[in-house]
Amino acid sequence: MYGFQAVLGVIPDLFWTPEGYKPSQPGYSALKAVSAETPWLPVVKGSEGTTLRLNVETIPPDNAFTLILSIGIRFGALTAFESIAQESCLIKQDAFYTAQ
Repeated sequence: MYGFQAVLGVIPDLFWTPEGYKPSQPGYSALKAVSAETPWLPVVKGSEGTTLRLNVETIPPDNAFTLILSIGIRFGALTAFESIAQESCLIKQDAFYTAQ
């Protein structure tokens, strides 16, 4: 089984202040990333085309930001209880680690 997942986040530009680097506006701390995913799809059958929609729910306070879009493929196996057992891989310092 496999599926696709996309995450969209607003990342503020950082500016030097006497207290250290900070965003241009305090309102950036209220912005949350949004995500969307496909349902689980069988590997042997393939899948039809699909559309994932991601909308930033809160308008950023100014134009000093970057949108970051991350797209991944989820892999899993059907268990005896008809649920999907999924493993995660974390990337750290150019190496892959399996999450426990």
